[in-house]
Amino acid sequence: MQTKGQNTCMNEGRIMNILLIDDEKYAVEGLISMLDWKRFEGTLTGTASNGKDALELIELSPPDVIISDIKMPVMDGLELAKEIFSRNWEIKLILLSAHGEFTYAQKAIQYGVTDYILKPVTRQKLQDLEELLLRINQEKKFSKDTYLKSWSPSLKDEILTALRQCDLKFFDSYFSSEEYFAPMKSQEGNALGTQLLNYLYSYFEQLNISQSVLDTSKSKTLSQFYDLPSPEEKINFIITRYSDVMTASSRQRHASTDTLIETAREYMKKHFDSPSFNISYLADSMNVSISYLSTIFKQSTCENLSTYLTNLRMEKAKELLSDVQYSISDVALKSGYEDSRYFAKYFKKQMNMKPSEYRNLCIQKSLNLKKTSE
Repeated sequence: MQTKGQNTCMNEGRIMNILLIDDEKYAVEGLISMLDWKRFEGTLTGTASNGKDALELIELSPPDVIISDIKMPVMDGLELAKEIFSRNWEIKLILLSAHGEFTYAQKAIQYGVTDYILKPVTRQKLQDLEELLLRINQEKKFSKDTYLKSWSPSLKDEILTALRQCDLKFFDSYFSSEEYFAPMKSQEGNALGTQLLNYLYSYFEQLNISQSVLDTSKSKTLSQFYDLPSPEEKINFIITRYSDVMTASSRQRHASTDTLIETAREYMKKHFDSPSFNISYLADSMNVSISYLSTIFKQSTCENLSTYLTNLRMEKAKELLSDVQYSISDVALKSGYEDSRYFAKYFKKQMNMKPSEYRNLCIQKSLNLKKTSE
């Protein structure tokens, strides 16, 4: 764990403090040497080899941005993201993820992770990272340097309430008023647009909408917004994004709970035997949040989503185990478990016997039936 006493970037503008975290020393050193720190006006404030050490550095001197590996000892990147999220620290977190951990990195989005870079970090990905850091710094400058004179506390509350209630009439009125157009056409435009987009991403969970509605991550959406050349295009960009979310939310709210539950059941019956299928995949495919789908499923069926999925897999496993042509590994894979050892352990936990013991029981029952019939 190290803190740095000097700036990597010597620009006189606003400096963005960056903390690097990776248990592989060469990876940290590689980022330090290969990143063009002047491009995004960044300074290295410290390095750490795990999330626990990083928390100590953050408490001493909070950085603006953290670039962290996702897989580390003691405390990994996801645990660090959860900790930062729970403490309401305004720190941008970028995760570095290996190929096998891609789904793991996606789950971190719920903890406010800004973005992730897929390893190995190539020259092109370094440039993408520099571009992302530049955008983060631009957003930081807009939020700190631009004073929203027209942004009253009452307007803020009205927008947040309208988002939660999916109030289409409010947004139709607001987006056609001078209260919106005037600041968007002035120097306040970037600050107002940034605030409005931040609200969209902050309230996805409350709206029970998957982030796939907007197709891109928050950082990429903000990047698209900043790149627009004219106030008119930025005005329409915000309106379009809100319209997409309101439309999806309205459609979702009008769908009956029974239909949603039945759709979830049928989808699980069709895909449970795929090892890559999980509850997160189900929710995303249905364009709803995991928390919302889990809540209404439990309320309607008195059963957890995960329990329902497990029961489907266990019933399939029992069916296959009764047929001796399938090996235990085959049974595991066809029941939705890629790791046969994990399957055997989980099967025993659920059925109070090993898969091999269940198979022997099935064989014995079959022999007894034959004797009876004779």
